[in-house]
Amino acid sequence: MAIQTVGVVGCGLMGSGIAEVAAKNGFDVVLRSRKQESAEAMVAALEKSLTKQVDREKITEEDKTATLARVTATSDLGRLA
Repeated sequence: MAIQTVGVVGCGLMGSGIAEVAAKNGFDVVLRSRKQESAEAMVAALEKSLTKQVDREKITEEDKTATLARVTATSDLGRLA
């Protein structure tokens, strides 16, 4: 059985880094925070980070779009099941 989805609990520096690396490497990521707003803010921060990487020509716009498409923000702990 191969891992296809990574669950990340927490939207701090470590959690956001793990989510970014996993999503950039093709894994679907469920990012869980206690508040939906926090989880969505982390996705917005991820988008900003990826945009900077596009601007610096480290990744393509297509890579950015694909990475963001793999990330789901939630406050529902059950989504990690």
